[in-house]
Amino acid sequence: MKPITNLLFLFAVLFYIGITSAQTQYVIEGKTYTLTTEVEGTLSLLYTSIDNEIRFFSKKGTDIKELTNTKTNGDYNDAYKKVLRDQTDGSMDDLDDIKLTLGSLRDFYNTYNKSKDRAYEYDENPIRLETRLGGFVGGSNTAYAENPTNTNHLSVGAEVEFRDANVLRRHAIAFRLKQTLSTDEHDYSETNFSINYRFKPIVSEKFDAFIQIKVAEYLYSNYNSLVTISNPDPNGGPDIVTTQLVEDKGDNFNFAGALGIGADYKVGNGFITFTYDDIVSVTQDNNGNFPLNFTVGYKFIL
Repeated sequence: MKPITNLLFLFAVLFYIGITSAQTQYVIEGKTYTLTTEVEGTLSLLYTSIDNEIRFFSKKGTDIKELTNTKTNGDYNDAYKKVLRDQTDGSMDDLDDIKLTLGSLRDFYNTYNKSKDRAYEYDENPIRLETRLGGFVGGSNTAYAENPTNTNHLSVGAEVEFRDANVLRRHAIAFRLKQTLSTDEHDYSETNFSINYRFKPIVSEKFDAFIQIKVAEYLYSNYNSLVTISNPDPNGGPDIVTTQLVEDKGDNFNFAGALGIGADYKVGNGFITFTYDDIVSVTQDNNGNFPLNFTVGYKFIL
């Protein structure tokens, strides 16, 4: 079980990295919010996600105001522009072009902070690491291992996904740890740790669709099978047939090159996630059965 222990330790390290993202609690008008800092300076931009909606807050000193744009008599009131005008003491003239979006606000805050502090530095294309962590269950017919009865197996696991939510929004790296459980019909089990690249042709606030390539994997498997052995009868009678249990276990590391697809649908502060893994592999042959390897789960945005 040492390989499994090492994998669990590695995944725990990845989990720790994910949860250490910088978030701070603030009390604003009597309510407590956990906010992420996007721009920090004389004027700071903070944000959070509540009920599937990104909400922005502006901080100057100890003064924190929410940036809103609600409708009044059918028209948007641009209330956030008044907050920005008040907190900048009217020194910024181009507020009309500011939109209530992360990119537009970030540019405005950086421009203002630079005007107030010559030593202020910022990256015009900053990387904003987004981490998604969750678990899943699924089914697999273990098409890349010996499975003469094409038996389906229950699988459980967890994954952590990293992506740059600003510049490289369509690209992600996912680390997955999956345990496939044995059945009465097919006494095969495996522990699989994989590194996966995901390209997301569809990216939105509510829905992502991606193509997944399993770049590399570490696999530890255990297969018990009954083998029938026939030996001649020394007395000239019918062959003597015996059955014995054969255990085949071991581990290996390989560059899988396996193709899959998947999708994430936003619910609450996370996503319902679905994957169809290992549809085809460029480095491994299947056992003659078409691969059926599905998972469904939920992952949180950290």
